Amino acid sequence: MNCPAQHAARTISMRDSDKDFYLFSRSTDTMACSIKPALTVKNLPCSRLFFITALILTCLTAAARLQAAPLNASIHPVNPVQGEAALVTVRPCLPVVSLTGIVDDQKLIFYPNGDNSTFNAILGVDLDTLPGMKTITLTAATKAHTPVTESITFTVCKKEFQIQRLTLPKGQVSLSKKSLARHYGEKKRVTSVICGTINEKLWDGGFALPCSAPVSTPFGVRRIMNNEPRNPHSGVDLKADAGTPVLSSNAGRVVLTGDFFFSGNSVFVDHGAGVVTMYFHLSSIDVTEGQRVHKGQCLGRVGSTGRSTGAHLHWGARINNQRIDPFSLIALFNTGE
Repeated sequence: MNCPAQHAARTISMRDSDKDFYLFSRSTDTMACSIKPALTVKNLPCSRLFFITALILTCLTAAARLQAAPLNASIHPVNPVQGEAALVTVRPCLPVVSLTGIVDDQKLIFYPNGDNSTFNAILGVDLDTLPGMKTITLTAATKAHTPVTESITFTVCKKEFQIQRLTLPKGQVSLSKKSLARHYGEKKRVTSVICGTINEKLWDGGFALPCSAPVSTPFGVRRIMNNEPRNPHSGVDLKADAGTPVLSSNAGRVVLTGDFFFSGNSVFVDHGAGVVTMYFHLSSIDVTEGQRVHKGQCLGRVGSTGRSTGAHLHWGARINNQRIDPFSLIALFNTGE
């Protein structure tokens, strides 16, 4: 798909009562400022006439802006690719009490940025999301308890992922009933944690690498084992030496630790507002569930536990349970927020 340089469209719905936020009044047929000059236009000095004209234009501009896009929403990058994180920013033109957003079945979690005049949410484009047009529907509750809705569209662009073909002994590809039952039980625990993130934003500033090491297996690699397609690689493998400290990519709360069938010794950190990072195949774990951690705090050490053929760190990220490249999370906050 050839993605356009930029595409955005908005659909607005609101009541007239919210427009009292601006210094103008609205009749049934026209929009005009409520100005009652004490002098006639003929007798007005040029300076005062200029001031009144400017005030009228300002009122009309504010009215047009409110009518066009009361929530003033945008997305960065404008056209995200499969497996990428995106920042949705809302700069409402009227006082907002709460804000929600949804795209497909993904619910966005907004957090105030600064003085509550701007709200942000992180959107995840899953690596298996089909390319094409998507619509974000935003709903805001105003101080007058009146709902205001706005829709913006964006285009998901296709990304070419590597394909890895492997031929392995059957015993290394097919799981026993016991191993399969264990895996499904662990998967339920992980899904529950990832889908149960807290709304509060816990991270501080940009995200960082958990360790300094080259990438051995990139995000999104499509694996075909013994001519059978397998789940794509949902994280990044960093080729670090055994025993290398693994640092939290940002501040958050440890929500799950343990020894899992595929990922071995693992740590999951909830950063709030839908963002979770994960660290797999550790030789040791240095944190406990429920513990608050700061950016750069040691979570454990690089190892080769679980289904691993050598020492490395599998580093992953989910946004609203969407599988995204953790490097896109780093890039997003270097240029976005």
